[in-house]
Amino acid sequence: MLDRPILDIDVYAADRGTAQRLSELARHALTRLPGQRIENVVFGRARTVVGPRQLPTANPVLRRYSANYELLFHVQP
Repeated sequence: MLDRPILDIDVYAADRGTAQRLSELARHALTRLPGQRIENVVFGRARTVVGPRQLPTANPVLRRYSANYELLFHVQP
């Protein structure tokens, strides 16, 4: 059976450039998952649903970037 969760990943930083870089690092880590096996979970695909974008935050000192990703994986016994 295949699972297809949607991940919402938010990153926060003191400045916009750092928030962008952190968001891209998260995306890069997810794109490396296909073909990987972690214990009994085998990853088949990672797809960007909505790419990293700046969103408002309640704390004016922080910059927030958010993105949505779909993972495709299955569990092998």
